[in-house]
Amino acid sequence: MLQKNNLTNLYSKNQILIIVLIIAGLFYAFYLYFEYKETVETGVVVEKIVIRQNCHAYKLSSSVTVKDKGKLYWIKLAHNTCTEYPEGSRIKVEYNKKRDLFLYIVKTPNHKGRIYLLMIFLLISVMPWSCWIPKEKKFSSKK
Repeated sequence: MLQKNNLTNLYSKNQILIIVLIIAGLFYAFYLYFEYKETVETGVVVEKIVIRQNCHAYKLSSSVTVKDKGKLYWIKLAHNTCTEYPEGSRIKVEYNKKRDLFLYIVKTPNHKGRIYLLMIFLLISVMPWSCWIPKEKKFSSKK
């Protein structure tokens, strides 16, 4: 096992922080993947009326708002899909009773791609950067 001095020589504090953030992102990506999978398998398809439309371009989160039993629900959608559901239109969504959420099902979800990308970033970040990035040389004024 590496001693603390050897570990700090291999990894900088910034690199350790990046590794921790990527691992947290992986946990969140797995959570979203399994939540989506559970909703697809156990969810019930319902049709709701769109109360509000919040479509944003440029990769910002777009959503529509529906109401069920006096409670408002925000359903995340891609921008192009969001524009297809103006206020007053009907949208088919899956309802997950266990988690009390509505989910718009897409044919090709991006969850696995996000997980693969984060795993690649994790593999790159686990490699000791000090081995392939040279440290700065300090110049002294002594001759």
